[in-house]
Amino acid sequence: MAQTALFCALSAAIVASELLDERSDSWRQRCASAAVLLGVALLAVKVLGGFWSQPGELSKKVLLHWGIADTFDASARWMLGSFGVLLLGGLGVFWLERRRVLFLALGIGGALVVNLVRYTDTWDIVKFATVGSLGLAVLLGGLIKRLKRSPWSAIGVGAPMSLMVAATLGGLAFVVAVATDLPGVPAMYRQVPPSMSADDRAAAEFLRRRMPTDTVMYRQYAAFRPYALFAGLPQVWVETALPINITLLPGRQKLVDSWPADESAYLDRGVRFFVLDGNDGRIGDVVNGWLSNGSASLLARFGALRVIELLPASPSPSSQRNGVVGLR
Repeated sequence: MAQTALFCALSAAIVASELLDERSDSWRQRCASAAVLLGVALLAVKVLGGFWSQPGELSKKVLLHWGIADTFDASARWMLGSFGVLLLGGLGVFWLERRRVLFLALGIGGALVVNLVRYTDTWDIVKFATVGSLGLAVLLGGLIKRLKRSPWSAIGVGAPMSLMVAATLGGLAFVVAVATDLPGVPAMYRQVPPSMSADDRAAAEFLRRRMPTDTVMYRQYAAFRPYALFAGLPQVWVETALPINITLLPGRQKLVDSWPADESAYLDRGVRFFVLDGNDGRIGDVVNGWLSNGSASLLARFGALRVIELLPASPSPSSQRNGVVGLR
């Protein structure tokens, strides 16, 4: 969602900048440039898929709502607490030398989105406020630059220093609060990355060297996250599927819900590698059946783990091995 907020905001801001920034181009050239940018972006969305490729589904989850909170007073306090002195950044538009429309659009747009729109699934809509903070911070730099030119030292030195301290204080306070585990810090910020056993690390390293880039692997749900987070290996579980084409998700979800015995259901989706530990339930029985009929090959053993490849119609180099790799 963070990338979605950034890409969405930048798309609108760049188009506004192309149309409205002070340039020597004619209006015809500006409109043509903006149209090309929009066209390329929309074409990429259509071809690659992603968050905005299914507007029908998205429209059910994005609702109009006045204010980030339920009351004006609460919304105003949230804005002041979240943006703080950055709200003065809007004044810097008069002294920013380049791309003032771009950063003004990011700043105002980010603030407007969080106060006009709600996303029903999560609270992630507030990430647009982060985008707004980036735009306002750059504009605030324009204001600070202007203040430093003041002939009065109290303004030329004190005001810029005060603004910079105030603008960074919130970020520093967040780091200190989390690092010192102050009371009230949400549990999600106390989470640590999941651990990975020595056998899992060995299996992941083995697969990193052998998995083709267009394939996906399976590790049971309780242990798959380190493979995705630390080893960067694509997982069959849909919660790690993005940024794949969103149209593939229903088929992937159906696969993990039923674990069919038909090899083609996996091969068609690139799911060819499996790390089993004997506690895999239905999918473990399915893979053992493939081993028995020759549809799959045992590539390696690492302690209690077995690394198995479901063989494609034409065997891949990873399956053309002499013997089995293993530890212990």
